[in-house]
Amino acid sequence: MTGSLLVGCDGSRSITRHFLVGKEAAQPSQMDLAMFNFPCKFDAETAKLIRKQHPIFFNSYHPKGRMLWISVQDIPDFDKPEDWLF
Repeated sequence: MTGSLLVGCDGSRSITRHFLVGKEAAQPSQMDLAMFNFPCKFDAETAKLIRKQHPIFFNSYHPKGRMLWISVQDIPDFDKPEDWLF
């Protein structure tokens, strides 16, 4: 088989990565990362303020290595920001 492009979208145990860098180097490793995901809604003024920063997501970094990420998940009605799900 021959080709000029290889696309690997096969996840953390990627056969493509294994092929390219070898079995040992392709093994997933642990990251020092804790993450919490939860849906939330805000009052209309706050929701509009968040989307004013960026229409899809907002993030902020702290000097001690912490990060806040808020992203829009659902906007059922553009005229009712209090119902937008982040």
